[in-house]
Amino acid sequence: MSNRIFQYIPYYGSLLSLILSAGLFCGPLAAGQILFAGLSLLASLGTIAWLHRRLLRQRQVALGLEEQLERLQGWFEGMPHPAFLRDRQGVLQQCNASYLEHFATQRADVIGQSVLQGPLEDPEQAREYHADYMRVIAQEQALQLERPLRVNGRELTVRHWVAPCRDSRGQVRGIVGGWVDITRQRQHADRLEAARQQAEAASQAKTAFLASTGHELRSPAKAVAGLLEQVLQGAADPPAQQPLLARAYRTVRQMQVLIDDTLDIARLESGRLALTPEWLDPQRLVEAILGEFADQAREKNLKLLPAFSCDAEPVEVLLDPRRFRQILDHLLSNAIRFTEQGQIKVRLDLQRATPQQLQLTLRVTDSGIGIDEQTPAQLGGPSGEADPLPKPEGPGPGLGLHLCRHLCELMQGTLHLASQPGIGTEARVQLPLACRPRRTPAAPAEPPTAPLHGLIDGQPANLGQPPADLQAQPWHDAFSLKALHSLSRGKPQFRLRILNELLRCSYRDRQQLRELCDAPSIPALAELAHKIKGSALMVQARALEAHCAALERACQEDADLPDLLLHGSALEQAMLMFERALAWQLEQPDSPGTS
Repeated sequence: MSNRIFQYIPYYGSLLSLILSAGLFCGPLAAGQILFAGLSLLASLGTIAWLHRRLLRQRQVALGLEEQLERLQGWFEGMPHPAFLRDRQGVLQQCNASYLEHFATQRADVIGQSVLQGPLEDPEQAREYHADYMRVIAQEQALQLERPLRVNGRELTVRHWVAPCRDSRGQVRGIVGGWVDITRQRQHADRLEAARQQAEAASQAKTAFLASTGHELRSPAKAVAGLLEQVLQGAADPPAQQPLLARAYRTVRQMQVLIDDTLDIARLESGRLALTPEWLDPQRLVEAILGEFADQAREKNLKLLPAFSCDAEPVEVLLDPRRFRQILDHLLSNAIRFTEQGQIKVRLDLQRATPQQLQLTLRVTDSGIGIDEQTPAQLGGPSGEADPLPKPEGPGPGLGLHLCRHLCELMQGTLHLASQPGIGTEARVQLPLACRPRRTPAAPAEPPTAPLHGLIDGQPANLGQPPADLQAQPWHDAFSLKALHSLSRGKPQFRLRILNELLRCSYRDRQQLRELCDAPSIPALAELAHKIKGSALMVQARALEAHCAALERACQEDADLPDLLLHGSALEQAMLMFERALAWQLEQPDSPGTS
């Protein structure tokens, strides 16, 4: 349009020239009037052209601003996080789609409302957010902080940001703000912090455990060294040396138990400790364990009171006898050691849950020194440092209870401690176990008359000479798996003597022994002794020095296992294996024996 106007300017000049020429012929007065009118017309036309050009420029600027506003609006709407614009009173003027999506509402329902009237579910949170908006407007400074936000029943953690919105003169006309959902990041951070604290606590526990274990080993080692020094120096006559050697032996046994517990804890934490459950009578097992502690309780003038309860007919349960014995041994040992007078109650309750499952509850209650309310939860730790009371001689309770707790968890059970200072402590073990009706053992059979005596030993150093009571009998230096297998083909009569407590055998050895010694029915030890009549099943434990490392190395190198000396995981486990082998051999048809 402007170009068209400028195109007609030459014509306007020609028209002005004609007007001036006409004024010359019309006289001076008329010519002046005509000239003035022409100049006015020309000025008006120029003004119109200038105004039109300025209006055109303003329109172009407005179009540019509209395009920028549309881009800004698109950016505002496309933000993945909620954003909003409010005036000085906190009334919502604009919000993006993410804001509406978070609150599951429509734009018309929230525009024109303050946060106090808006969609927040918690009024206290609404007041806090409104106070943030007013503080930003009053202080004219941006604000950013973490706040909880409840939206549609969900508890979120958000990083809330608010900034003042100014006009062209720098005056605050409102606020612009929004938030970023950091719930997952906060959860991850909390988990990492918890893991860090757990790792730090584990490191401190390991350090305390090493210090405690070193202390527990150092004290008995010094005692053994002193006792042996007296014997070597001849300070006591031979008859007087027996008590010294007996004390040294008991001290070494304490050290052995501590070392075994430490190794078992290491296996538990690495996941390499496996259970070997079998069907047994829990009442008989508990009675046998209590019989082993009767002398210790009698020495301290303590009453050992057992009690048994079963809400159904006598049953057998599927339980690992060695690990259950380990748990009860530690509980009884702690009860006797920390009780100076009074009694120790051991109660076994069997409650049927289903026809194939029952709940075993074992309670060991003493009248000892007791502990405070906070300590029982800490005594399950590996260091055993939590006991604030003076300890009698012997290892502290922490390591054993830590092992017992882990063993109970491995059996899908629990261990709870309840105690009061000066009154006593109760340890409660609960285990869910499979059960079946108790089976009647088979009638004893008559053994053959020709006895075959065998010597089983895990130490090559002990295989040179047989014991004095076996020197006049046929015997073997060592029974390997191969020798045991050859003997099992006949129906021999055994006289077994285990000279030292056999150490842990390899997994492959245990598998071969299970395959070899498995039998439909296993008679009890007393019935087995009755079967073999004149021959006795004798067990004698010596120092624990079996060469387990050589056995493990041979197993790793895939050596010939039948030629390896037999090692057992514990004395009772080895006993049970040989009882099974004997019972199975006695049940076989008659066949010529082998020697």
